[in-house]
Amino acid sequence: MGKKICLMMAVFILVFTGYLFAQEFSADVVTTSKDGNFTGKLYVAKDKVRMENAQSIMISRLDKNIMWLCLPDQKMYMEQPIDMSSFAASAEKMPGEINRELMGQEDIDGHMTDKYKVSYSFQGSSGTTYVWITRDSNIPIRTMAGDGSWKMEYKNFQAGTQRADLFELPAGYQKLSMDTSMMGNMPMDLGDLGIQ
Repeated sequence: MGKKICLMMAVFILVFTGYLFAQEFSADVVTTSKDGNFTGKLYVAKDKVRMENAQSIMISRLDKNIMWLCLPDQKMYMEQPIDMSSFAASAEKMPGEINRELMGQEDIDGHMTDKYKVSYSFQGSSGTTYVWITRDSNIPIRTMAGDGSWKMEYKNFQAGTQRADLFELPAGYQKLSMDTSMMGNMPMDLGDLGIQ
């Protein structure tokens, strides 16, 4: 999976923190773009998020103000502090959100949703995104670029308590220093992800 898709998934999960922590659940995250189709797994607990894809595991622990990016192939992880003010500011809004317009209701996989058109402007770019939020659980079950260039949605949504060990560092992982070039130019700062 390309860096852009990884970052897109991370941004999508992080900017809707206020929605996600409303309940505990797991879901498959399916991303479609010109780079192909990718599937990841998402687990959400009260103040914890675990997002997995084929190359990495990202664990966000708001209770500890820490984010871990784990690299299973290398059995290594990177640690990044979380700026809680960024999370508070981004809850229920996209970075740089200017306007949100209700477009109507739509059934997605048996979930009735409100569809919104969101206009944004940040870091020199502007555009629109469509977001479908479930009416019963207030979860952003689908999001799509205004130009249709990518789409991300939750499949196999399962509400319920998540195992505590999902949100701990995997056993046997070594800490990787932040200046190591193994991750290339992948930003680890929330500001670099567009979260203000």
